[in-house]
Amino acid sequence: MKKIIKLILVFVFLFGSTANAKFFAKDQELVDIILFENFEYADLKDELLKQAGIDVNYVTIFNKAQKKITEENFREIVGNFHNELIYEYKDVFGKKVSKPRNVYIFSEKDFKESVGVDNKYKIKNVSLDIVYNDTSANKMFVGKIYSNPKLPDDKDCYIMKLDRNNRIIWGKLFEDSKINRFNKIIGLNDDEYYVIASGYRESEWTDGFIAKFDGSGNFKWKDFYGSSHIDDFKDIVALEDGEVIVLAEVSNQDGDVKTHITINNPLNNDLVLLKYDSSGNIVWQNSIANENDLLGIKLINSNDNLVVIGAIFNYTNPENNKNIIVSSFDLDGKMKFYTIMDEFDEDILNKLI
Repeated sequence: MKKIIKLILVFVFLFGSTANAKFFAKDQELVDIILFENFEYADLKDELLKQAGIDVNYVTIFNKAQKKITEENFREIVGNFHNELIYEYKDVFGKKVSKPRNVYIFSEKDFKESVGVDNKYKIKNVSLDIVYNDTSANKMFVGKIYSNPKLPDDKDCYIMKLDRNNRIIWGKLFEDSKINRFNKIIGLNDDEYYVIASGYRESEWTDGFIAKFDGSGNFKWKDFYGSSHIDDFKDIVALEDGEVIVLAEVSNQDGDVKTHITINNPLNNDLVLLKYDSSGNIVWQNSIANENDLLGIKLINSNDNLVVIGAIFNYTNPENNKNIIVSSFDLDGKMKFYTIMDEFDEDILNKLI
């Protein structure tokens, strides 16, 4: 068993993860953003920072070369298409904190025309949840648009494709999909893609959202999955013939959830694995259950073995939050093994993923 676990961790290291670090602390990362060519220094310290719980008055911004960005030099330093910035501040305990954030610069006219936003809307911010690079060196961007007046909730998310020279090829607004946050994009080839997210279907609780679209941004199908409480899609891997496996966090055993859930609590999650066929039908679903809150970290497909990595978050004993769950399934949804690694070193896990 130890050899299997070590092998799994090697897979995690090799394949990487789109999940944020510091899982056990449930740390809040800064949202990457798109700015327009006429951006101001204040746009680097915006409402999204406040949403992350950071007082913008105490934030210092640096570029990757650790050059401090000020109101005098911001255009010179943050004038290219893509910049990775570092935001530094002190938390409530006086501890220095550094958070990375990617900033992309676009023409406002080109962005609005590509996604079809009318000029009556003044765009305040554009969040960027995912940047996906396909095999032809093109990029896919997805995120949310914050405007004044506010765009309708079902039309405030966008998807955009760029060529290798960072020119916009096309853009589309998501319609009838109240997305909270996009989590991942995968490509089956250069003309078929899947995106997963959390979104609002019919209530104030989020559900998992999945959509399949082609290389021109046309949706083949899209669907929600979830219970009557908070649910989310965390990771996705592709199989043959357009099928995919999705890792979900689920908090209740009702609605679309047709597998065993232990908690039934809107603040706690079990993990569910789902298989979708190429037409969007759920082929099977199976759960990984625990009496504590589970966080989905990573899903790996290795030689038709599905490996799930999750973290255990124990609210009753917050000092003991260094346990991870490792489980494996076959392609028919049958669990092959399940184990908990106690007191796993958090720093090592964060480096591996």
